[in-house]
Amino acid sequence: MEKITCLKAEMLVTFIKNNTNISYPAINKLLRKKDIKVNGVRTNENIQLSVGDVVEIYISVQKIEIIYEDDNIVICNKPKGIETCDGAAKTLLSIVSDQLSTKLFAVHRLDLNTDGLVVFAKTIEAKNSLDDAFKNHRIEKHYLAEVVGKPKENAQKLVAYHKKDSEKALVYISDIQTQGFNKIITNYRVVENKGKSSILDVNIETGKTHQIRAHLAHIGHPVVGDNKYGNKQINEQFKKSKQQLCAYKLIFNNIKAPLEYLNGKTFSLK
Repeated sequence: MEKITCLKAEMLVTFIKNNTNISYPAINKLLRKKDIKVNGVRTNENIQLSVGDVVEIYISVQKIEIIYEDDNIVICNKPKGIETCDGAAKTLLSIVSDQLSTKLFAVHRLDLNTDGLVVFAKTIEAKNSLDDAFKNHRIEKHYLAEVVGKPKENAQKLVAYHKKDSEKALVYISDIQTQGFNKIITNYRVVENKGKSSILDVNIETGKTHQIRAHLAHIGHPVVGDNKYGNKQINEQFKKSKQQLCAYKLIFNNIKAPLEYLNGKTFSLK
């Protein structure tokens, strides 16, 4: 629970956004659940605050599944709906740090509504080793993605070009390289054909923003539940409102000290 005193008259939502790192969607969700109190009274409205008003924000903290832990790193299973390390009052980083009572360092991230394996470092030396490993693609990342339809090829190496628009929080994919677009490589293999959808094992050789979601949508097979790059009406037919994308496996290769003992190891969700 966070308790904050209002120092100037402003609307509740604006006050929370200016005084915490909670995102607007998260604030609205808290209001809908009446998890915000003003002067001891729960509210679900964006009311006007006065100087001296006391705002209490109740944020539930869930226990995170730890897949692997040693003196240098932690690998945990991130649920959907939690930011990895920024943009919210409670992030995966802060929750796991509190849960293990130790300081952790973020080295990579998953999208808000993508679940699966996330690695945190416990020391600066481990962070430097992991930063180098992710930058140079020494950690092989595999995802399970449920996509609309079935690709013509059972397995394929997709090459395209990617451009990020930070203002619109979108990325664009092109088949030809033009100014501002960077090369991306996305590999997939069909694991299961479910008729109206398919399960793919996806491995990315480049790690760009929304790469998997945007690239698969570009070839006509958006991730089920992805309203940003897919089709909302189709997602409603699947009864999915969050992208069905999970980072389920990590393979460590040629990792530098002090993490060389992880070389050849694979960590995966069952």
